[in-house]
Amino acid sequence: MFDFTGKVAVVTGGEQGIGRATALALARQGASVVIGGLDDVSGNEVASECGEKGSYFHVDVTRADEVRELSRHVVERFGRVSVLVNNAGIHAIGNAVETDEEQWRRVLDVNVTGIFLVTKAILPQMIEGGGGVVVNVASEAGLLKQLETSRPANRLGAPDESAAAIVALASDDIGYATGAVFSVDGGLTAQ
Repeated sequence: MFDFTGKVAVVTGGEQGIGRATALALARQGASVVIGGLDDVSGNEVASECGEKGSYFHVDVTRADEVRELSRHVVERFGRVSVLVNNAGIHAIGNAVETDEEQWRRVLDVNVTGIFLVTKAILPQMIEGGGGVVVNVASEAGLLKQLETSRPANRLGAPDESAAAIVALASDDIGYATGAVFSVDGGLTAQ
């Protein structure tokens, strides 16, 4: 479908869910894939599932020093990054009254600052290498299961469905979609 031969993709949070599905999909399309995350066992399993083009790198996206090391590792091993998928994310269980400040800060550190730090570390060498694609992923997965019936599709999406959209957005075929927001939400935003 899409040809990622010769491309190198970094997928943060690639150990499970949407990140795992995205890493596997990119590898199936020919990309070399570096999975960045905290779960070494699952990360290495996904890298193995990607075949010889898969590798895992332990990184906490909230730590600038670790993120810079991830970028150095990828450049040393592969020469450049063609695709960056900022997928690492967490959620706090509970509403504003139930969520304490420490949980709130952790969510912001991973979900917002993490995207900034990873992009900041990888973007300069991506630009130097002639460009590339950055896809930032946000998910409703942390919200209540009742969301299932709140959308026209009447179900929650599967990780592979989100991964298919990410792969399409990362391909050379949709290069003009710069700065766009693309919802894979079963029609929720169309209501």
